[in-house]
Amino acid sequence: MLAMKTIHTLFVGSTLLLSGTITSSAAVSLLITGTPGSSIVNIELSGTGTFTSNIAAANVNGQDFNPFDPIGAGVSGNFGFASGAATFTIHYDGFDITRNVTSISFIDSTMNTGQDFIGLNIATTSVSPDQTYTMSGSGTLDLSSLFVSGSPMTFDDLNAGIGTAASVTGMSVDSFNVTIQQVPEPSSAGLLGLGAAWGVLRRRRS
Repeated sequence: MLAMKTIHTLFVGSTLLLSGTITSSAAVSLLITGTPGSSIVNIELSGTGTFTSNIAAANVNGQDFNPFDPIGAGVSGNFGFASGAATFTIHYDGFDITRNVTSISFIDSTMNTGQDFIGLNIATTSVSPDQTYTMSGSGTLDLSSLFVSGSPMTFDDLNAGIGTAASVTGMSVDSFNVTIQQVPEPSSAGLLGLGAAWGVLRRRRS
């Protein structure tokens, strides 16, 4: 289903949000996983869409991620990839132009007009109507460069949950979906594996 969306020009921190009116049908999904106490988080990014106006493809910015608040209190930072990469590829006339997703921004609601903010920052390139795009990739972010309440930021400063941004600005995106989930610590995962193996062995003996 096509949706009309009006985009206003404003700044959130140092991030420029674009202006204009576009019609689009597209979705971008961001998965963040990590372990408690760790400053390294895993990122997976996916999405497809079609541009319907002449704009500069620079950012995907989401605010107010119903039904949860993904960003903990006091967080306001921009993080580049510590490892891996995510890319944004424009497809047209049999050619592809690929740009990197250079960084991801997290801003707590108390620092952003009452709404949590997540921004995907992309190396700028011009686009035209009817060109399609694909966003994909995975990697890690190191959150330790930001200090929250006097300590390096960790996965604990994000809130687990699944939500969709009530407001999306920037590129031609109708839906910006975010999932944040905890993964078992290596020791816990090992214990779970041993427990499963012991269960199988007991069943075989019986």
